[in-house]
This record gives sequence, C-alpha cells and structure tokens, in this order.
Amino acid sequence: MKTIFKCILGCCALALCAAPMTGCSDSDDEPAAGAGFRDVNNPVEGGEVSRYGETITVSFTADAGWDAETPTADWVEIKNKANAEVGGKSSIRLVFQENPSEEIRSVDLYITVKGHARSLLCTMTQASSSGAKIDEYLIGKMDERLKKEYLWNTAYQALVDKGQINYKTSYDNFLYENLTKLGEINIEDGGYYRDYSSLRGQRYIYSNIQQTGGSRAVAASEPVTRATATVGLGMGPSLAMVYNSQTKENCLSLGYVYLESPAAKAGLRRGDMIVGVNGIRLNSSNYYKYQVELYTSTSGTYKITYARYKDDGVTLVEYNTTVTAGSYTYNPVIFAGQFLNDAGDINIGYLVLESFDISGQEILEQQLKSFVSMGIKDLILDLRYNPGGSVAQCRYLMSSIVGKAHYDDIFAKMTFVDGSHETWSFGYGNPAQSDGLGQGADLGLNRLYVIGSENTASASEIVINSLKGIDFPVTTYGSRTEGKNVGMVTSQLVYDGRRFEFAPITFYVKNAKDFGDYADGFAADKMVNNQNADWNDDIDSMFPYGPTEWGNLTGADPALIWAIENITKGTDPDFNVSASAAAYGKTRSGAPGMEILPNAPIKLKMGRFGNIIYGTTAEEK
Repeated sequence: MKTIFKCILGCCALALCAAPMTGCSDSDDEPAAGAGFRDVNNPVEGGEVSRYGETITVSFTADAGWDAETPTADWVEIKNKANAEVGGKSSIRLVFQENPSEEIRSVDLYITVKGHARSLLCTMTQASSSGAKIDEYLIGKMDERLKKEYLWNTAYQALVDKGQINYKTSYDNFLYENLTKLGEINIEDGGYYRDYSSLRGQRYIYSNIQQTGGSRAVAASEPVTRATATVGLGMGPSLAMVYNSQTKENCLSLGYVYLESPAAKAGLRRGDMIVGVNGIRLNSSNYYKYQVELYTSTSGTYKITYARYKDDGVTLVEYNTTVTAGSYTYNPVIFAGQFLNDAGDINIGYLVLESFDISGQEILEQQLKSFVSMGIKDLILDLRYNPGGSVAQCRYLMSSIVGKAHYDDIFAKMTFVDGSHETWSFGYGNPAQSDGLGQGADLGLNRLYVIGSENTASASEIVINSLKGIDFPVTTYGSRTEGKNVGMVTSQLVYDGRRFEFAPITFYVKNAKDFGDYADGFAADKMVNNQNADWNDDIDSMFPYGPTEWGNLTGADPALIWAIENITKGTDPDFNVSASAAAYGKTRSGAPGMEILPNAPIKLKMGRFGNIIYGTTAEEK
C-alpha cells in the first residue's frame, strides 16, 4: 500500500497522500485565477540579490507558450527563456548589474502565457551599496579563520594563493560561493540534496554566518541555562500538500506548534492543515509565501482556516481561529508524555526534542526528573525535527540515558585540523574543561529507541553514534539521518551594533571506537520513508510530518507505533492498529512550563541543519 494514511484515515478524496510540494510564489500580489502558470521557484525569496550583481534563474510551470519582461528595470537583462515556445517546465535566467546606489532597488518580473493576460510572476530586490563596509569587515574575519581553523584550510589557502577567492561579494554569499569551489575535497562540509528534494543534486554547505539577537557574547564557560522569551506566532515548520485536487487548493500541514505559544493558545496543533490565511485560500501560487510568513513572522494578527480530522480519523472538518504574534517562552521540548497501562507493565517515556539549546537546560532537567518520578522503564527519544545544537547539553542528556555506570566512558572525540584532540566522557564532558552542566537524573535505562529523519543532524546524530561506541543498545526508526559528522567553534562578531555568529567547520566527531564515518547519515533500523524520488514505496510518505497530534496511536505515526510494538511485544507491527490506543492506554503530558523572563533576547531559528557548538569566541568593532 502507498501509506497507512489512505487505508486508515480515509484521505483519498482529498489526495492528502500526495508527495510534498515544491516551488513558491514570491510576490505580495497573487496571480489572478487562470494566469496560466504555477509552482514558481525564486531562489532569492526572502532575501536579496547581491549588490555586486548576480545571475538568478526563476523556474515555473506554464500551461502554454509564454513571454517574459521586466519593464521597469534596465539594469536586469533576460538572458534565457527555457521552453518559452511550448510551456511546461520553464525557466528564466536574469542577469543583474551591480547596484551603485545606497538604495535597495526592486524589479517586477511579468509573464504572459498564451491565452492569458499578463501577470506578475515575482518581485526581486537587490541590496544597496551601503553594506559594503560591513561586507568587508565580516568577509575579512571569515577569511582569517578559514585560513587557520577550517578543516580543509590547506585547500582553501591554495585557492587564496591562486587568486580564486571572490572577496567582492556580500558576506552572506561569501561562504557558499567560495567553499563550493573546493569541490569534493570538503564534501563533509555539507553535501548534495537527496532524491526526494526538489533541489536534488544541488550542493549545500554547513559553514554559515547569520545575524543574531542578544546584547553581548556569552563564553562557553558561562552557559545561559534559563529559558528565554521569543516573539512570533509559535508555528513550527509545515509540509505543503494538495488539499483538494478538484479545486486545486493546497494546504500546510503543521509539524508542530510550540507549547504555550500564541498558536497553541489559539487551538492549533500538530497535523492541522492550514487551508486559508486572512480569507485567502491556499493554492500552488501562494502557499509558499504563507509557509514562510507563518513560520517567521514576529508581528501581526492572522485569521487562520484549518482542517482537522475528527476522532474517527475519516471525517475532515474546517475550523477558524485567530493568532496574534506575541512573546512566549522558547521550549525545546515540543512534547513529552508517558505511555502506560493499568497493570503497570507498560511504562514508556516519550520525549520530542526540537534542539539542544542551552537556554532550555532547566526545562530539560525538570523533564528528566519527571520521567524518574513516573518510573519509566523505557524511553523513546524523538529527534525527527532536531538539527543539533549544544554538545554539552547533548552530553548531559546522554548521561541521564546511560546512567552512572557509564559516566567514565567516552562520549565523543573531537579532532581539529592541527591534529589536536578533545575527549569527552558521558558524565563529565571534557575533563580538561567541564561543560558545567553536571549529570542528568539517572533514568535506569539499558536501551534506547530513537526516531530520526533527514532533519536529525549534528549533536542529534552524536546521540546515536555515542551509544554505538559503548555498545549500548539503540534502535532507530523513521528515515536516514542527515550525516553531519563535523562541528564548529563559533565566533560572535559585532559591527556597528549588529551582531553576527560565524560557524565554520573546525573539527571531526568520533565515538569511543573511533568511528565517525557517517557523512551519509545513519540509516533507520526500521525504515518508514526511504527518501527516494518515488513516494509510492514508503510506509509513510508524509514522515516526519503527520496528520494527528503527538502521541497518537491510531495508526497515523508508524515510527512511533513501531517503537511501541517493539518495546511491548518484541515484534514488528502490521499497521492494522485501529485498536492500538485501547491496548496501550492513555498518554499524558509531562512537559513542565517555564516562567517568561522579562527583556530576554529573541530566540532566532537556526539554519537548515543547526550547528554542533561547544565553544564561542567574541570580537567586536
């Protein structure tokens, strides 16, 4: 069968089991109905074209032959119109000249499909020359560290010596533009998008620089372990899907919402399908705009129309709610609960952790103590959305999982480009420089069950690798993890009041057996989604997303059900589990709330795969 969702949730009529959608529409003005094009993909959506000039390719699907123009900008030249005569999968290559002005400028790209009126395809903005000084400063600092500490610094220096590094670019383009010139030498600094992605075959890198909030740099010896406030709607990432193939409507299926956030208080939860925003129904031309906006917005009020299945798992009902952006406590614990039965022989802890974020340390500490008081006998650690983060906090969690008997065992080894090493133990971190977190509450476990996905990376993968290093039984479910076996020591840079965090790849990570060769990720022991280009051969084509709330055992989360079946029965399920909820008893929330701290810095969302971080340096200008 294609997925359990068709058979159990009865979503055939709405085509909800279709593959995730790709592409975007980038303008505030939606194309008129019947404009003749869809699935617009603008690579600079949410950003800017380099002030130094750049070549951009915009792709889309047209119903017939077409023509394109940029009537208001003589500084943009259309160089190529692929498939303009016949339509179908098409693209336009635009060459931007350098912007000498101190003003940001924008261009409207129009398309006229045969049989349709001229319509706005997308709008792109180009950065001004006013940022040249900050580019020069940040690029200089990045270049300095890359020459000394980058894991492939010899190859980078060779490009410098040959004059092949482009210093005349924007700071946020510098790393990708130049580090990808190393080819396969530094392939472990990133990789290629997998077959399931619309970007399949394209290169990406981990080394990054991003502007951050906060008022000062924090040293590694001074961890901030109190929960911080963040501002936004509180909606996590979403999966774009076809909602109604007949009306050509799309939806955004929420991966999760943050506890106590405005979205949670408005009644939204994991699996809800957003079908309308402020009275506008989602379609192939506008869904990406709202997918980005709802995830990142820090202000405004949104009227949300969403669909949710009733308890029968078949009937779909639409609801309306209003969400206003506001302040809430950032909580890396997305969900925590307990599976138990009346007889007491089933007692399983379930922890969904979004990131290893040191500001959530007190929340994690309380949750582990709560598990001890619950008397859990097993733990399912759900890292399907966890891109990594603090090595110290990861080590702290693992001390709780492996227990006192393994405090002195090797947790991880870090190897730097100069040949130096650091060895961390489960109980104490780096003996030469304690991470200051101590040990977590001993859960008394002798095995671990992990749910992972392509989003599981960096410090999250250390969880799996560290256990394999000491032969502590670990079973994994879901899909292949990202494969980030390298990490960073970050730099905090300040220029003219703006703060930046620079994170170049500076060390390899290995376990106690000196194994660190997992750049292709860890394959799941129990695979529910193989991430190839075919969406018909997976147990769960939506994984790591899902149509129901966390902890649901009615057949909508195969990875979780598989783990439960293995723990309680020692067998693999056949996924005919409509009676599973009655068999396993209830779930109950175990995630404690935290008081919002006044005037705390805004928590910024991390990049695509996060960072393995355990040290920070600071420099200010």
